[in-house]
Amino acid sequence: MTDFRPREPGVPGSKPRLTTARGEVAAEVVVLCGEAYLTRLPRLRRQLIPVYSQIALTEPLSAAQWAEIGWAGRETVASMRIGVDYLQRTADGRIAFGERGSPYRFGSRIADGFDVFPPARRDLERMTREWFPMLGGVRFTHHWGGPIGMPRDRMPTFDYDRQTGIATARGYTGLGVATANLAGRTLTALICDDESLLRLLPPVGHRSPNWEPEPLRWLGVRYVQRTLRRLDERMERTGTRPSRRTLAERLWQR
Repeated sequence: MTDFRPREPGVPGSKPRLTTARGEVAAEVVVLCGEAYLTRLPRLRRQLIPVYSQIALTEPLSAAQWAEIGWAGRETVASMRIGVDYLQRTADGRIAFGERGSPYRFGSRIADGFDVFPPARRDLERMTREWFPMLGGVRFTHHWGGPIGMPRDRMPTFDYDRQTGIATARGYTGLGVATANLAGRTLTALICDDESLLRLLPPVGHRSPNWEPEPLRWLGVRYVQRTLRRLDERMERTGTRPSRRTLAERLWQR
């Protein structure tokens, strides 16, 4: 998909269209839910930026290792770092450890080669062994990652314009497992004109402000990413929590 066109007002029989490398597709309703990949569409290029998330997966742990760790349930675990990290015990007895991965690339570039960022891979393996010293010799069998869509105000959008025939859901900021389900049900209610309370949710009809043009976008996002990482490293080293008053923290919280 390279672009989309809304229905032309006042033109009988006009339909919204998707343009692809192999031709054009018309439908009564076009639903745009490509998340970070929507940045490749000219009309939405600055509505999101791609922010990478990356996961490392250990080999299956033994019953004795799980008993020593004391992680008996399926609780999802995270730290109090500014940077996002998250851990999950999988159904087959592994630890999946995730964090933000590849840094932002100029022009919101997305490429398969960015999915696994070697420094983030090393950090994930190091943190796993630091969190669980009894797993010092654990092997990691899989690493993967990918881009998530982040709007300027970190607020998702669920929208359907009946006049143009364009519907969209976007801006999950890494919380897409639950949000995508909610967005799908909300768009269904909007498109089918159901009298659902979902239509009253704050993301319905919301439009985030555009991200800054390049090179300001690259400078700002990379500054925030690097500064927050340094703050997390200092907190781990000294035990001093962040002040929440630095420029990078204020920009992150906006």
